[in-house]
Amino acid sequence: MVVVEAMHKAGGMALFWKDELKILEVLMTSFTIEAHVEDMEANTDWWFIGIYASCDHQIRKEQWKVLANRKRLWGDRWMIAGDFNDLVSNDEKWGGIRREEKSFHDFRDFINGNYLLDIGFIGHPWTWCNNWEEEGEVKQRLDRGLCTYPWFQVFDKVNCRHIDSYASDHSILMFDTMMSSSRRKHRFFFDKRWLKREDIGEVIRIAWEQQVEGSRMYQVATKIKNCRVALLKWKNNFQANSRDKIELIKKQLCDLKEVRGNSRNISMAALKKELSKAYKEEEKHWQQKSRIQWLKEGDKNTKFFHASVQGRRRRNSLHKLQREDGTWTESEEELSTEIAGYYRILLDSNEGGDLNEVLHGIPHTITDELNRNLLKPVLEEEIKSVIFSMNPEKAPGIDDSYISKAIQTHKQILDNIMVSHEYMHYLKNKKQGKDGFMAVKLDMSKAYDRVEWSFLEAIMEKMGFDCKWRNWVMECVKSVSYSFNINGEVKEFVIPKRGIRQGDPLSPYLFLLCSEGLSNLIRKAADSKKLAGMQISRQGPSITHLLFADDSVIFCKANLDQANELRRVLKVYGMGLGQEINLEKSSILFSKNVRPQLMDEICQTMGNMQRVSQGKYLGLPMVVSGSKQQLFGFIKTSIHQRMLKWKNRLLSAAGKETMLKSVALAMPTYTMSCFQLPSKLCKEISSLMANYWWGEANGKNKIHWCAWKKLTRNKYMGGLGFKDLMAYNTALLGKQVWRMLTQPNLLVSQVMKAKYFPRSSIFKCKVPNNASWIWRSLMGARELVEQGTRRKIGNGRKTNIWEDRWIPDTLDGRVTTPRNSDNALQQVHELICQKRWNRNLVFKHFNKKDAETILTIPVSLAGKEDANFWIKGAGGHYSVSSGYKLLVMNKDIRQQRNQLEGSTTLENQSQRLWKDLWKLKVKQKQKVWRRQGNY
Repeated sequence: MVVVEAMHKAGGMALFWKDELKILEVLMTSFTIEAHVEDMEANTDWWFIGIYASCDHQIRKEQWKVLANRKRLWGDRWMIAGDFNDLVSNDEKWGGIRREEKSFHDFRDFINGNYLLDIGFIGHPWTWCNNWEEEGEVKQRLDRGLCTYPWFQVFDKVNCRHIDSYASDHSILMFDTMMSSSRRKHRFFFDKRWLKREDIGEVIRIAWEQQVEGSRMYQVATKIKNCRVALLKWKNNFQANSRDKIELIKKQLCDLKEVRGNSRNISMAALKKELSKAYKEEEKHWQQKSRIQWLKEGDKNTKFFHASVQGRRRRNSLHKLQREDGTWTESEEELSTEIAGYYRILLDSNEGGDLNEVLHGIPHTITDELNRNLLKPVLEEEIKSVIFSMNPEKAPGIDDSYISKAIQTHKQILDNIMVSHEYMHYLKNKKQGKDGFMAVKLDMSKAYDRVEWSFLEAIMEKMGFDCKWRNWVMECVKSVSYSFNINGEVKEFVIPKRGIRQGDPLSPYLFLLCSEGLSNLIRKAADSKKLAGMQISRQGPSITHLLFADDSVIFCKANLDQANELRRVLKVYGMGLGQEINLEKSSILFSKNVRPQLMDEICQTMGNMQRVSQGKYLGLPMVVSGSKQQLFGFIKTSIHQRMLKWKNRLLSAAGKETMLKSVALAMPTYTMSCFQLPSKLCKEISSLMANYWWGEANGKNKIHWCAWKKLTRNKYMGGLGFKDLMAYNTALLGKQVWRMLTQPNLLVSQVMKAKYFPRSSIFKCKVPNNASWIWRSLMGARELVEQGTRRKIGNGRKTNIWEDRWIPDTLDGRVTTPRNSDNALQQVHELICQKRWNRNLVFKHFNKKDAETILTIPVSLAGKEDANFWIKGAGGHYSVSSGYKLLVMNKDIRQQRNQLEGSTTLENQSQRLWKDLWKLKVKQKQKVWRRQGNY
């Protein structure tokens, strides 16, 4: 036994161990006991660190530094457990005041900086409770176990159970490193390494050509089953385990070192070639099992793929579930029974609602022509196109979930975010007026799972879909059964009576049809003056609701009459479709001219919904106010967490590059498409990425051999093609400006024009003092779009000669001829006569260069209207990549020219050198790049 004495009534620890456990060494500090364990069963040694961290934030911060320094004593394999007196997020806290996000940074940095893995837990999620009653009760996860990846590789079955202790306010942590594992029946997976074997094609051909009787669908299913059985038999005829093959070849190479003669060199060369092939197969195997799509095999990332597989298995493992009565499952059989029972209840039909009110008023929108197109025979080319568009290493089923983008056409999700933000901004600033307004954000509980099939079929019939088409769709919906993959084994069987499948590409469209029922009810209530929409400008549209999938926002006046009507509408819709509102996640935001007492009454009328002044809609803040750095700080936190995960240090240089470009840089894209991020935040994120790229050793960042801005250059300019975040942010916002410029009929275009530029263009309007953050963000990208936009002359009636950019092949796009005071010409159409340029008039009023250029511009013979086109993009359309290039490429070229002192020859030679480097079909290009750049 070893004891660290308590200081007064605080602290104090003791370590006990059985005689059969061999402890090699014990070290102590004021807050840790460190034991060096020799584990005979695992045939390894490792360190256990028991911790009791301080309650004081500043002392605890110093303790993390002490531990980071002491880890050198413990080697690679160690685990630390005990009372850390800290959390990693508010998700680990129940009750009490929410902590600020920055208060978690030190503990997160300790975990991530030391590449520690949270062992997780089984049981209730809290380890400490203040044992107060009712509203004062606070629960937190202050105790946990953390371990290094090498330790986890040895004890990958480890688990931690939270056990209640009635003698303390802390729970007991019980760690088990030797979990019993029963033999499981594994499912069939196609191993893509098999494709390298020549005889696999013949095996599949023979199995597929076996005669099968029955329907065509039954024949296909049976043939697939025959192929699976044949492949299982076939793979037993050769050594499939590449790891065993690697060890065997290594042993053969070792034995050959003792042999002398010329034959040895020939044999060693052949074995080395086989070893290289086996390593590639090993990497391919783990890449496939990891299911990581952003990083391909071939860059020596086998350890990363293997770690990803272990991590996913651990995340997906289930050991216990808490029942509704508070008891816990004790076995895997009880676990699977509980899961199946939950879904049987959830997916059981609860019909009984009146559909007439929901369906009455929905227009018959599907024409006979549309129905004929829907019922046309499916062509073989269409089937091939769909199948070949699938990821070649994926298959729909219980091992996969597609993220469908079916209802994101025309950037509708971004449109909804921008429109809702403008209306929320109006609510936040509305302080006067007789009528107050409110925005009700609804969250539907298990929205897809609760869709009643009778409602879906009825609304399709009401909209005019042909009976044959409806039968096809309903056959797809109803011919479903669910089983559950529990710890790698398929168990239980549930046949649903309602619901549409998550991840099915058809499901978002079907849910969109169902949402038409809610739109119809709200529309009828608005027509009968029972609900009033919200209008934020005189010429702007009055909006009652915004729907996107199962996220809904409803706008109306803040009074009890409209609150009661809205509650009735939601009840009718819920009973018809089977939906239930999640009151915990639903909320109401009021304008400031609504009395607090009325706010409380409305919240109570709406089912005790919570009143908020801030929230999120479609994943982004509904209201932007206060510190932008703090509001959007979650982006930096997410990127930091992702980059510093313990497994990511196993990536090669090429893997790190791919990770930064495909994952880290993609994470803020969604937010940056609507909002301009603070420059300080962009610099901090860039700093995180630079630290990750150059790496770290012993907890300290390595030297950055060149500035991040050099790495953001194009690869052909000596950089690595990373994105300059501020420029990328502007390019993304430019896409929204372009859409408003070229698609004025969009709802978001109508809202913005009516509020900010009702009598001018988006290029000429000013930014008012009360403008929303989204509009200010868009105005930051306006100059970029204007710089690359030109007017395509049709009839010339909507293009100003002197102000608009309509002259092609010039830097500015405007005429260079100064306007004389006696020149009355205004619009381009005044220079056109009988659909041709008036040559004499053009030469009279413009200099020779402008006149000759104007005469080369084609005029529309059909009299089409003038339009905008983008000079840098294919087809004249703006793209984010072309906008980004316009922002940064010219600057890169100028910098390169300055460095080369204006030498065009040297510049071209440098570009050719970099181009040749990146075109080389060799690995380790990163090393060559570093050598070439002296990095």
